[in-house]
Amino acid sequence: MASRKKLIPLLLALALIGAGCSMPGSGTTEAGGEVQAGMADLTGTWTGTLIETSDVNRTITLTISHSPPSDEIAGHLNLTLVAGTLTEDYDITATFDGATLRFADPRGLSYTATYAGGTLTGYIAWGCYDCPDQSVGTFTLSRGAAGPQPATVADLNGTWTGSMVETGEGARTFNVTLIITQEAGSSEFYGSIEFTQPGLSDFWEFYLITGTVSGSAFQYHDSGTEAITHYFWGSVSGNTMTAQASFNGYEAADVYGTFTLNR
Repeated sequence: MASRKKLIPLLLALALIGAGCSMPGSGTTEAGGEVQAGMADLTGTWTGTLIETSDVNRTITLTISHSPPSDEIAGHLNLTLVAGTLTEDYDITATFDGATLRFADPRGLSYTATYAGGTLTGYIAWGCYDCPDQSVGTFTLSRGAAGPQPATVADLNGTWTGSMVETGEGARTFNVTLIITQEAGSSEFYGSIEFTQPGLSDFWEFYLITGTVSGSAFQYHDSGTEAITHYFWGSVSGNTMTAQASFNGYEAADVYGTFTLNR
């Protein structure tokens, strides 16, 4: 009897040791299972291409940093047009549940990406996570060298005047007055743009605008209060601004006018 009493505690101890080897958090899985990624798996720089449904392609550089045990992630997002020079830079915060990374940029685009095999694969949607049916673009990111660093932004503050010439047959010329307010060093700005036509005192168009600038490249559009949105993009050198205009997005092929403004 004495030997049997000694054997029971020993068997219990062995059973507990065996159970501990497969306790949650030990990093093991059932056969065929998959270990969820830890935060350290995402820390670093990720690069790839964003393919939008509008056929606009952008390179992505996403830099992620994280301080455990928090599930909050800080990072920086750089987007650069593949067929152009315009870049956008945003500081972002994100969450990661071990399988899915979620973050948004200041424009309201939400990014949902799944981590698997050392790759982030995902899509973008306006103001919506986990909604692939509302996707307006897809991307795949892998670890790589850092992309373009945030460029020093040009100072666009002030009043710019000049003329815009329509493209195509029967092109008209308009006088343009652009007023921009931009905080020092900020990549974002707002203001207004006014069009008048020489010789026609009753022609007048006025729009409130918002925009961004990276380096010497800028883009802005009207505030969306009109039925048709006007998109403007171009570059600035000192006190001279050259730009194009379209009704169908930035860097669009169907430009309806070009203009040069001076401050």
